Amino acid sequence: MTPSVAIEAKPKRFRRREAVLGVAIQLINEVGLRGMTFVEVADKLGIVATGIAYYFRRKEQLASACYISSLERIQGFIASTSGETVEARLRAFLSIYCRYLADATAGRALAIVRFDEVRVLADSAVDDAIAQTFSKFRQLLRNPADRNSRVSNAHAHLLFSWIFWMPALLERHSEDEYEAIAGIVLRLWLEGVSAQPLTGRRPRALAHQSPRRDDRAEDFLKAATKVLNEQGYAGASVERISAMLNVTKGSFYHHHEAKDDLVVSCFERSLSLVQSAKQDAARLSAPGAEKLRALAVHLIEHQLLGEAPLLSMSALMTLPKHIRADLLHKSDRITNGFALLFSEGMEDGSIRTTSPVVAAWMLSSMINAAVDLRTWVPDLTVDNVADLFVRPFFEGYVRSSV
Repeated sequence: MTPSVAIEAKPKRFRRREAVLGVAIQLINEVGLRGMTFVEVADKLGIVATGIAYYFRRKEQLASACYISSLERIQGFIASTSGETVEARLRAFLSIYCRYLADATAGRALAIVRFDEVRVLADSAVDDAIAQTFSKFRQLLRNPADRNSRVSNAHAHLLFSWIFWMPALLERHSEDEYEAIAGIVLRLWLEGVSAQPLTGRRPRALAHQSPRRDDRAEDFLKAATKVLNEQGYAGASVERISAMLNVTKGSFYHHHEAKDDLVVSCFERSLSLVQSAKQDAARLSAPGAEKLRALAVHLIEHQLLGEAPLLSMSALMTLPKHIRADLLHKSDRITNGFALLFSEGMEDGSIRTTSPVVAAWMLSSMINAAVDLRTWVPDLTVDNVADLFVRPFFEGYVRSSV
């Protein structure tokens, strides 16, 4: 359905530009940047492709406008909030945001664009808009207890990531459930998923799987995963992956018949690492909350150490539809496994009673967000990530800020 975003009181040129943006955002969300073309946008609007060029000279310019438009709307939601406490401001923001997402789902407003491929553009205007939005999220969370900028940045990045991934969670529910889900997210943000304060500064360690030595196939998988996380599918060219390993394209094709084969292998490798870690955590002789914290810290350290990176969900969403659907199904099975661990933690009393589905989604989003964490917390290390990034999810923003 083409978004119905026109307001009759606005000038015709503005209404047409908004319609172009609405269709372009829809296409980016459905088929990615590569699938969003002037021809496709024009076809959905029932006009000729040259009509798009009247508003945007190049496809990249249109794509940038989609991202900036979504970021400006989110900034507007933050500006519309009021309240003396973090809880009041967050409650107001989430209410406004979810009502807007319901309107977007029903075609009454522009959708929020997925930010999975934003790095591919390498547009300074978009980067500035992201930085401005992040700054406003910090203001939304302003708290006298946050005297450390690392803590504030880590908290803001965690919320920032949840907000961008929330449409993916809500699209699995009917519109009348949006506000209830927002309430669950708010409660878990403020109070944490753990029913009691965590013990110790670090959880029990899970064994990191060592990559196979002198295995060129493993080297290709690690290199491709890093490039996919940084550039998305469109930016992960054979040339770029080969250059990272300082090998020729011929060497690449010696190990993989096509780029898509390598991408699928990257994801299968990540799934295997996550599944193995989940099984190791489940076997710990510990309450459910401690098992989940050990799992979260272990997987986030995979990203920070850089030796065995995991393919992010952001990278997965940039893949072509013909290979994305099956991989998304497999990813959902992993998240369902997280939900089961939360349910077990509720049974033993270490996890507060809540929706295991929403909690599992928040955990998956947090692990995914670790890919970009050093952008906002440059001095993050494996020694402080458990306190700065993981602890707030378990103990809550209020307790972890003190």
